[in-house]
Amino acid sequence: APSRQDIPSSDCTAETGASCATAMTLGHDSSMECGEHIVLDGRNFPSANRKQDVPIVMVPGFLGPGWDENKSNPNSPWYSYWGEAAKMSTPGSPVLCAWPSGLASMHDRACEIFAQIKGGVVDFGHEHSEEFGHSRFGRTYPGLYPQWSAANPIHMVGHSLGGNTIRVLQYLLSTKAFSGHDTSEDWIVSITALNSPLNGSLTAYALGEREASAPEIVTLSPGHVLGSVVHAFSFLDFKPVGFDISLDQWNLSYKTASFLDGMKKALLSISVHSDLVESEDNAAFDASVHAMNKWNRKMGAGYPNTFYTSYVGTGRDANTIPALPSGFAMKQWVNWLGRFSQFGFRRGVLSVFLHLTNRRDYSVLKATLPDMHWESWGGYSDGLCCTFAQSYPQVGIETSTPNCRLPETSAEMRPGLWYVEEHGQDHMGIVPFPISSEHQAVFFATMFERVRGLPAVGCRVKQQAEARVASKAAWACERVARTLMDAGSDQEASDADTEPRSPHARVVSGVGDAYEEETN
Repeated sequence: APSRQDIPSSDCTAETGASCATAMTLGHDSSMECGEHIVLDGRNFPSANRKQDVPIVMVPGFLGPGWDENKSNPNSPWYSYWGEAAKMSTPGSPVLCAWPSGLASMHDRACEIFAQIKGGVVDFGHEHSEEFGHSRFGRTYPGLYPQWSAANPIHMVGHSLGGNTIRVLQYLLSTKAFSGHDTSEDWIVSITALNSPLNGSLTAYALGEREASAPEIVTLSPGHVLGSVVHAFSFLDFKPVGFDISLDQWNLSYKTASFLDGMKKALLSISVHSDLVESEDNAAFDASVHAMNKWNRKMGAGYPNTFYTSYVGTGRDANTIPALPSGFAMKQWVNWLGRFSQFGFRRGVLSVFLHLTNRRDYSVLKATLPDMHWESWGGYSDGLCCTFAQSYPQVGIETSTPNCRLPETSAEMRPGLWYVEEHGQDHMGIVPFPISSEHQAVFFATMFERVRGLPAVGCRVKQQAEARVASKAAWACERVARTLMDAGSDQEASDADTEPRSPHARVVSGVGDAYEEETN
């Protein structure tokens, strides 16, 4: 698996100056910071324009709670999935929290996030809803950032499956999957993945996915039990400690379906089969290697105008016990006991998951999916994903994904590359159960400073393209007027027995060719 020593530094592919033009990107023309300007497709942008007022949208992972107004409030006293990160807004770059279902598929989560940011009714798409047999439309949201567009883009940060979900959202934006909106991949400036299974996770199979026939699950496996609990809670519309399952589109509640129909689905999920749990339209399957192999083949490694970063958890520092309070104040010790309880919970749970994952040889899975770089699946792990799974998209990618070690500042970053940075915590050691608030604050402060320094490259490219079109139109109008005037003068001086040629015919012929010739 790639370690920090194996990943080349940010200056591995190009020097500064003229050699920047040869830098490797995702199959597109290169772009890189060169001196005082950004070079993109051979065009210069002043480096002073790098920093822009762009919101940062945070996306939680698998089993993250669904939408609630209070959870978007960083001052909420009872909820802190993002902890210190949610408090780091600036006047021009607010930190916004999206809360998609923690159990829905990445496609459905992406559709929820789009509606939560843009505002409006969730639209899961006609074809997708027909394929998986659930309702097309979901809840209605007021919009965290209604002006969201290519001209008003956003940064996105996702933890765990949230990072994968953001990639799916960008893919849906690029394919204009949201009816009534002229979207593009350039609506997102940067994607930051934190402990995300970008290549899938073997833990999905340890918890019940069948290696040979996923999304089928093993009866009475942890995944099967979780699916039964989800059906029961959804049927009863039960929200323990405010946790909203948010699977309204499946009509599992007695409030949206008949009592008997809901009870039938719940009982069948326990004993026979579940259309939700044993389909490709749920979060558990989407965390598997099967799913990410399919998604990565669709999405590719990324887009040329977007900055990509992955923070890879190694778990090497995960057993560090929270430091004892320096004083004797009761509040300090209560806070420490809370941190210690979280530490014990996450280390206990993740140790069990890691044990279940490592005790298997995955011979059936390797035979079913033979070209998944199996020699790299090993080494350090954050408890749910090995470093290979988190690093950058490789499974399902036909060509090598350009990647570099994360540089110190955003000025050294360029779009189209995956930048990789390791940290020593486990899957839940940064969020939602950090070793300390101070550690979490430093981590996100460093991340946000780098992210806020990135330019909205796609927006600027679009503006330049529009400016070129406007320039060409103005040039054509000027040439038409000049040609008409010249043609009028020529016609007055022509012989009476010569049939005059329409000046419009002269104008139309070759205007485009003439423009290209003169501008070149």
